[in-house]
Amino acid sequence: MTISEYSIRMLAFSLSRVDLSAQLAQQAWLTQQVSAVDKDGMSPFKTFKDFFDYEAEVEKVYKPEIPEVEMNQELVERAKRLQEYRKIKKGG
Repeated sequence: MTISEYSIRMLAFSLSRVDLSAQLAQQAWLTQQVSAVDKDGMSPFKTFKDFFDYEAEVEKVYKPEIPEVEMNQELVERAKRLQEYRKIKKGG
């Protein structure tokens, strides 16, 4: 399996996890809608999106917010060198 194939599989896996989270959140939403009310007798969430923002979760998959400092520095350096190598090889 190439790195590209691995990346695509990881993307698909991450998106399937978001879908599963959405299903679980929807079930929790329905349960909450039936039973939960605040002091005034109103639901604390007006819409499902207030409870679970599907689009925001998908966006997190496509644009993860992992600072480089939290990554394995050795792997970061290798990735940078590979990127430079590919750039040189393509240009030359």
